[in-house]
Amino acid sequence: MTSKRALPDDNTASNDVLLGNESDVTCGWFNWRPKCLQVFSSAKWLVAFLCIANCAQSMVAGGLLSTVIGTLEKRFQLTSTQTGIISSSYDMGTVPALCVIAIIGRRTNRPRFIAAGLTLVAIATFMFSLGHFTTGRYVSTAASSVDENICVLNSTSTAGCGREELADFSGKGLSNYFYLFVLSYFLVGIGSSPIYTVGVTFMDDCLTKENASFCIAVFYATGVLGPVLAYILQAVIVEEVYVDADVLSAASLSVEKGSNAWLGAWWIGYIIAASLVAMMILPIGGLPQDMPGAKKIRESKISEVHTSADDNSNDVMTTTPTGLETKVTAKQCCQSIQVLFTNPVYMFITASAICEQFIVSGFTYFGPKYISEQFLTSEGLAGSLWGAVAIPGAVGGTVAGGIVIKRYRMTCKTILKTNFFLVFISLLFVPVFFLQCPNLEFAGITTGYHNGSDVGFTSVCNTDCGCSDLQYNPICGSDLVTYYSPCHAGCLNWTTIGGAKTYTNCRCVAARPSVNATAVDNACTGLCPVAPLVGYLAILLILMLLVFAASVCGIMGTLRSIPSSERAVGISVQWILLRSFGFIPGGIAFGHFFDKTCLLWQTTCDESTTSACLFYDNWSLGVHMLIVCGVLKTTSLLFVTLAWKLYKPPLPPDFNYDNGQAVNEETDNTRL
Repeated sequence: MTSKRALPDDNTASNDVLLGNESDVTCGWFNWRPKCLQVFSSAKWLVAFLCIANCAQSMVAGGLLSTVIGTLEKRFQLTSTQTGIISSSYDMGTVPALCVIAIIGRRTNRPRFIAAGLTLVAIATFMFSLGHFTTGRYVSTAASSVDENICVLNSTSTAGCGREELADFSGKGLSNYFYLFVLSYFLVGIGSSPIYTVGVTFMDDCLTKENASFCIAVFYATGVLGPVLAYILQAVIVEEVYVDADVLSAASLSVEKGSNAWLGAWWIGYIIAASLVAMMILPIGGLPQDMPGAKKIRESKISEVHTSADDNSNDVMTTTPTGLETKVTAKQCCQSIQVLFTNPVYMFITASAICEQFIVSGFTYFGPKYISEQFLTSEGLAGSLWGAVAIPGAVGGTVAGGIVIKRYRMTCKTILKTNFFLVFISLLFVPVFFLQCPNLEFAGITTGYHNGSDVGFTSVCNTDCGCSDLQYNPICGSDLVTYYSPCHAGCLNWTTIGGAKTYTNCRCVAARPSVNATAVDNACTGLCPVAPLVGYLAILLILMLLVFAASVCGIMGTLRSIPSSERAVGISVQWILLRSFGFIPGGIAFGHFFDKTCLLWQTTCDESTTSACLFYDNWSLGVHMLIVCGVLKTTSLLFVTLAWKLYKPPLPPDFNYDNGQAVNEETDNTRL
């Protein structure tokens, strides 16, 4: 999900860059500043370039990975816990980056600082795709000769670990790419931080108050558009383009789309996104340090602040008439943090947000995989469905929350009360996880051979076939039972009927009475009705609207409940807490829940390496999600209730101390 990628404004950045006596307002690089480039020396081009760059980098941060998590697990023998760590490494990179930006962000050339961050994003994204170019061709466990994967009577295993063609899927060494992927996303997190902090304040400095609000809203909207494009792009690529399309021609490719041997080209989306980010490095790096007329705009903003509020004695950052901020001492920072941590409303709102973002983080990356596994859809289709529901829900909820607060001029007390009801209503929809498809009848796992009399993959019907567990090639028998491979189903022959591969004389299928002993490629997927999926997506959309509308209430409640002098520090501290205890552990925990419900792991020759999960227990997976979301939602509801009940509005300035009456519950400055 993309909301989790929005960083707070760098309120500690200087409102006026230290440019000397004359501001540099010309475009160019170093000493080369031709007249033809000066048309770009305007705030509108600044906004345009930053929006395009934000859209491109948010594709990497918010959409590319979640659509191909299953593909990466299959290709590199990764567990879901490991892919959860990869997703959380982005947030791990942003936390230290925020601290560094707060120190040096206001002392540097802002366009070049943002361009340097984009350079790191582009390099790290290209680095992520090296997982494809530095490995050999993908060899599926189902891609070897069909004759070797059917039952050969009176034989021993014909597909042992010593076979050269099985080396690529033996799991040896491939799982070490986990560290490359973690490092790549960690660097992406660092590199994307300047555009969300320094970039936002740069726009605010160069635009009027009215234009700044609109342009910054458009900027954040492009951060939502990026993941949408990534979902669509990756969904199409993994469905239509084979992983080794760069070395195999279409004529020489013998793998059919949708077959067990098919693996999508997960790496192409990263190449495209990295190229788009790289294209914006020079345009942004060549922008001037300040825009023409920006100094007058800042002075008008500063004069408004001074005429509207004189009492800034408690502010950690005070603004001088020249637009430069005074130095903040360590003692003042500690005092600000103490004020925040002793504010119960602030702390309970933050605690509630941590619970909510823990869930959002997990489903941002594992939402498509949950749909794919729970409702037996392809990975590409699951990504498209997730993007079609989650993104509009997030955008719609955020916009609706802001409109309602502004339309009804809600006070802080009313905002907290609304937040309570939104969280309470969303809790009622948590049982959505009961909407699921039943577990497949998988011979040897969820059902036994011979009408349940045998448990395990070896039975009297295949014991003399010489089957190897290395070759996972699930097929669907005419008895509507899924078998590990044609060999494990005891199939003696195969043929092509109507262009589809059909296995015949399957002895394990024939062991069930009154059943034609045939089987077809792929696991049985036609047993899941469409109604549960449609119901799940509909309720998911409602949940997204409620969750993100509540998040707006939480943000506004935070801003209203703390002194104006502490707001910059309050938002920064809250954001670090959300990432440290919500975003980062959320992805890892959800990946662990998937691993806990795995019923079948990929067999590898190297027992010291990890392996990918091949088959999940749908019911157990749904129960795990129900429990964790139910507990976190209930805890969040408790925290917002405490924030609402403990909030005490300030006394109005015209409060009559003699008769103890007040004109209004809150002062006017608590309204929008």
